[in-house]
Amino acid sequence: MHLYSAFAIIFLAVQSSSAAVDESRVSNLQLEPEQARIYGCRSHCQSLLSEADPVDRENVGAYYDAKFYATSPDFASSTPGDVLKKELVHRGLGRLHSISRSVWRFQYTSLDANDSLVPSSGIIMFPRTSMPDIPLGDQRNVLPLVAYAHGTIGQHYGCAPSSAMHFFEQENLEPLLAEGYTVVATDYAGLGNNYTSHKYLSFAAHANDIYYSVVAARKMFPIVFNDKWMSIGHSQGGGAVWKLAEHPLVQDPRSGYVGTVSIAPAVNMSDLATTTYEKILPLPNYQDYSVTGLSALLLTGIKAAYPEYQMPWAADALQNMLHFTNITQSCAVAITTLATNLRIEQIIAPGAATPMNDDILKQWTQQHAAAQGDPASMPMLLIQGLEDTAVLPECTIRAYESATRLNTIGLLEYSGLNHTAVIAASAPRWLQFMKDRFSDHPTDFETSRVTFDANSTIAR
Repeated sequence: MHLYSAFAIIFLAVQSSSAAVDESRVSNLQLEPEQARIYGCRSHCQSLLSEADPVDRENVGAYYDAKFYATSPDFASSTPGDVLKKELVHRGLGRLHSISRSVWRFQYTSLDANDSLVPSSGIIMFPRTSMPDIPLGDQRNVLPLVAYAHGTIGQHYGCAPSSAMHFFEQENLEPLLAEGYTVVATDYAGLGNNYTSHKYLSFAAHANDIYYSVVAARKMFPIVFNDKWMSIGHSQGGGAVWKLAEHPLVQDPRSGYVGTVSIAPAVNMSDLATTTYEKILPLPNYQDYSVTGLSALLLTGIKAAYPEYQMPWAADALQNMLHFTNITQSCAVAITTLATNLRIEQIIAPGAATPMNDDILKQWTQQHAAAQGDPASMPMLLIQGLEDTAVLPECTIRAYESATRLNTIGLLEYSGLNHTAVIAASAPRWLQFMKDRFSDHPTDFETSRVTFDANSTIAR
């Protein structure tokens, strides 16, 4: 039932004549069976991809709009937060359109991890409750703005949330729109536009993308929003909004930033990798933990930030699998599915190398992880399911305990809930928190830790 008895890859250039590739598709490319076998992906591997690829394609859409995502000619002379492109998305498609007044896709200028200019993209969604009888241009300074940061979708530029008409993680966006919030949701640099690579889990870069998406949204609609805004994120996005809360730009009261909701956040990459290595991979049921597959994507994140990185504690089979999915430009579901189905000796390299002594992993974490002693500007609501197998609860709890020395953080734990179920279950509480933060009245919010039983509303 495992992926490969031997995963020896012959590194050949992919010829267009050897792969059945839709020209409108740039992710999850489907190689002909013989070509896939050359790269080590044999029958079981191909069977797994036949189930995983359609899920990825649903997440990112059937069509990649190369014209829209191409870098704007205006980029070279732009500054962070400038709007490079914008277009109104077709209103007849996607479930979100039933509760949104209009949806815009846009390209804007952000800052990469090294503070160099990069193009990024995203969407802006206006709720139907936003005074529907008044033209947007006449709604003066009334609409509250929420920045949404998505979870893991992939590493390659074709894995862009804004590419799909239904939008990635729409079930998380719907409660925000239903409450009357306008939502701006970044793709993160490197997803959609291919000017730079997507530096997965480099949270300092993601925080820039979130912040400057808000700046760009205000430039697109300069008299529509009021001064206040918040951020909410899940998983990868949960770590990103936590890092944003510590960003110097939102420490300034003039930024209008009023609070953070961080759900199941991947906060500290070194801690997550180490805990997975020490406690999860030795288990006989390690394949039941989503973090097993996500560890493969974590390695690609380090590689994106440090191209010279050699993945010292990853076995050859895992590294070869990542080379294969780089050729096929696979998104997250395909990569994590293949990685999870590797045997343990195909994941962990023999020898002394471990995440614990990986100096580049440590350096990357120090540069980008949240909750390392920096204060947040405003209160944060932190939410974690205690049955989460993707972001391990003990990692979130350690980050919380570290951060509470300098920050006001409320931690809500939900017994019996996993990585995704906790979002809907906790929605009444995080929506109330957001309402309180947007109100003109002082919010009574203290650092606390409360556990809820998933089968009741009673705190333990």
